[in-house]
Amino acid sequence: MDDFFSYQVLFVTELSDQDPSSEKGEADSSSERLLDELTLELMYIPEFDVEDLRYWFAPSFESPKAVYQQLANDPNRHWGAYYTKKGWEFVFSEGPPAGEGPFRVRKGGTRLEIADRGRFFSPKPAIRLGGSAESLQLAGIEKSQPINPWRPNYLKSLNFIKKQYTWEHNELPDKVVLAFYAIEECGEFSGSQAWVNAEQIFMQSDSDALRSTLSDFFSRRPEDFELGSEICLRVLGRLGEDGFARLLELAKHPITRKRRHVAAILGKLCDGQPGGIETLLLLADDEDFGVRDEALKALAGVGVDAATDTDGKVASLLDSDDLRHQVWAAAAYLKGGDEEKRKFLVQLIKDSDRTLSELGDLGEIVVQLQLVDVTPFLIKRFKSGSDDLALDAMEALSALTGIALEYSVLNDAEAKRSAAKELNRWWEECKRARGALRKGGG
Repeated sequence: MDDFFSYQVLFVTELSDQDPSSEKGEADSSSERLLDELTLELMYIPEFDVEDLRYWFAPSFESPKAVYQQLANDPNRHWGAYYTKKGWEFVFSEGPPAGEGPFRVRKGGTRLEIADRGRFFSPKPAIRLGGSAESLQLAGIEKSQPINPWRPNYLKSLNFIKKQYTWEHNELPDKVVLAFYAIEECGEFSGSQAWVNAEQIFMQSDSDALRSTLSDFFSRRPEDFELGSEICLRVLGRLGEDGFARLLELAKHPITRKRRHVAAILGKLCDGQPGGIETLLLLADDEDFGVRDEALKALAGVGVDAATDTDGKVASLLDSDDLRHQVWAAAAYLKGGDEEKRKFLVQLIKDSDRTLSELGDLGEIVVQLQLVDVTPFLIKRFKSGSDDLALDAMEALSALTGIALEYSVLNDAEAKRSAAKELNRWWEECKRARGALRKGGG
């Protein structure tokens, strides 16, 4: 155990010296300590995000006999069925838990391993710290995955993966295959977060076989539920040069909905990647108007200039009859360094009586490009008598300022006035900070 502890101390960082003083059953972030790396061994891919786990070592971190988990960010105890009776009593009994914690793992530091089912006896959940070979029993979590009443059952997706898809790479680890199943079972906007863990498994399991499978799986899966396509492309584009090259090849897919997905993902991943902007410009000339629009929206977030927009495709849209195209083209050139286009976008929000969503999702562009200059005009829209104008202005303001604004404020005059005052204070502070920066030569 001494050797195990000596390895542990290399992977834990004290975040705070404060004593835990959290409410019963809720993690207090001010007293959490940070584990650099942890492997979680289960027999299934859990439906909660594993980054929400907090760990308690009993009786102490130095001499652990067992580990108990606590689920943060679970105010309604949605995932309570994952606790064993022993684990529930440990975390939620009267008084502080009789162990040392809570510990959390740094973002991206949790590796999920799927344990093989034994022939007669199934392994118990466990964790390993850092690269230690010694495991500790995770006594607080169920061995078998509980039934989730909110989990959907999307038959079309399941029929495809269970009955129609042929796995050509037998060398794929079992956990990677399970990750594909977990994503398909999530469908779309379901009561499960298993896809979050499945995506993390992909990112930690890079291989030529995985990249080939991601490309092939995306190409062949049905598009009834789009989550699976988004994840396949997002992961593929992040798996090195080869993965990104395979993503670019998928822009030639014969199915238009597939090409739209590629355009949308490229808008998030192609910054600085060779071939990314060129592929988006090709998609902006696609035969399908939906693909063209998706590519232009993506270019608005990536940015172009005269050197990259060599044929003037985007520049020609600055005078388009379609106002959305004008917006996307102006945003693309602003992102590419042409500050003259800022005035057009600001003026449009100031003068137009159309919603931001009608203006080419201009609210998203405002947030993406951090156009804080439009704040007073967004506040004016928020205070207007039109719910349509106020709603998307509120969403943009919330993302731009970091001030949480609930939909309910639109129907509560006093709450709306209070929110407007808070937003105005934020804008005044922002102006003062910008003025001070300019005076300081920043």
